[in-house]
Amino acid sequence: HIYDADQQVKLDVWPYELATMESSDADVRGDWRCVTNVILRAFHTVRLASLPIGVRPDDPEAWSLETLNESLRQMNWVPKKHREYTKEELAKLARDMNCKPPTAKTLQVFKVKVDEGQHLPMLDTTVKSSAFVTMELNNVKRRSKIVQGSQDPLWRETFKFQMNDEDVRHSLISNAKQLFDQVCNEEQVLELEELAELLKTLKVRESAQNIMSRFDRDKTGNIDWAQFVIMFDALGFDKRDLTLTLYDSAIAGIEKEIGSAVVSVKSLKSGEMKSLTVMLKDADGETLYGHDGRATALKIRLSMHNISNAKVFDKTEKEASRIIAGSDKVLKHLEACRLLGNPYTLKLCVSHFDPSMPENPHREFRVFVRDNVVTAVTQRYGDIYFAELSDEDTRMSMFMKLMNFFYLDLQNEMKDASYQNYILDIYIVPPSVSEDILEHCKVLGVKPFHDSIDAVLFDWKHHADRSTLENGAILPYGVEQYIHMEDGQWVPNVEM
Repeated sequence: HIYDADQQVKLDVWPYELATMESSDADVRGDWRCVTNVILRAFHTVRLASLPIGVRPDDPEAWSLETLNESLRQMNWVPKKHREYTKEELAKLARDMNCKPPTAKTLQVFKVKVDEGQHLPMLDTTVKSSAFVTMELNNVKRRSKIVQGSQDPLWRETFKFQMNDEDVRHSLISNAKQLFDQVCNEEQVLELEELAELLKTLKVRESAQNIMSRFDRDKTGNIDWAQFVIMFDALGFDKRDLTLTLYDSAIAGIEKEIGSAVVSVKSLKSGEMKSLTVMLKDADGETLYGHDGRATALKIRLSMHNISNAKVFDKTEKEASRIIAGSDKVLKHLEACRLLGNPYTLKLCVSHFDPSMPENPHREFRVFVRDNVVTAVTQRYGDIYFAELSDEDTRMSMFMKLMNFFYLDLQNEMKDASYQNYILDIYIVPPSVSEDILEHCKVLGVKPFHDSIDAVLFDWKHHADRSTLENGAILPYGVEQYIHMEDGQWVPNVEM
């Protein structure tokens, strides 16, 4: 959604105006930093246009009522009976319960480098170790190579783990909800007695009275589910543990567990790297010692990077701005705008993008429209041969989709436009079974009907091509635009 200056949503309107660079005294020729800053400000303005002052997109106060309800449902929150909640109350609950919007996704990428082992015990005094290490994080396992004949093996291998932050938290909250439901009373709250029982199960040493006084914010003498989630976070039950296990297969190739260790990765910050020497313990929880009487250990390095949709968007902004700012064409337009002065301005516009586009350039087409009637269609990229379009049936199928899309969906909407001559860039979105998407058309942009616009496989300077573009070869004047079929449907009358 794009918002204008009056905070009104502009839907299905082109162009989407993001910023206007009025003519200024500053000469921006060749200064890509200036252009980049203008473009970044434009993107940032659009993202924050609909938000209250001082509110970030990840703050519950900025979410819609539907998003608030959905995010609370993900936390297993159940509203009290016969109680209506205002949006402000729901936003406060969502903030207190550390909710994430349903559309927000944060991917944590952990790297574990296993460098070496130190002072491994010997299973047999005559045979040296054949050791390997397994790692487990969030139910995902990795395994190192086997290093034979050494009590101080060198692995120097790096392993990656990916963890969706929201999914992990949802799993933790679901487990907490099960515990809560087991001990809560009929009113879906924890009295002091139920709270004490739950704390005992969770092995919390702090007394139930202290917990009640800390988290019973309404002073009702009980703790409901929303307050329990706050308590759950404060007491640190959200653990992210990496389990390291050392094995030895020196005797008859039988893999035997030697020792293990657990390393918490919860406090690891994005971009941070830690070098650790981890002491191993045996099955009884005792420190493991090697053949030389020294403690057995693993030397590892841990690092983590957060990848979120917001981060990806920011990266895309900057990359896009650099591409735009580095364009000679853009700089020429900036210079022309500066020289012309008022009333001429330069506007930055964006067009639709579909994630499947980079893999399907053969599905992009340029459609020429004169007097609100299609005159010609060409593939969008003229310097590429697409084998996918070599089949006549495929070409005709795509062509008919474009024609149906224009005459049944677009033409009537464009009748009221101030212009009746224009050029459309249209993308035929491929079907997706996994995402339940049917094949359909999407308008990428609308451009003026002018020879400054690339005609791709046509040539504005060629008389026959120009006549085709301007006078129409697909639907000549006087021909009925629709044919009534025997099955009762009306279809475009297309003459090739």
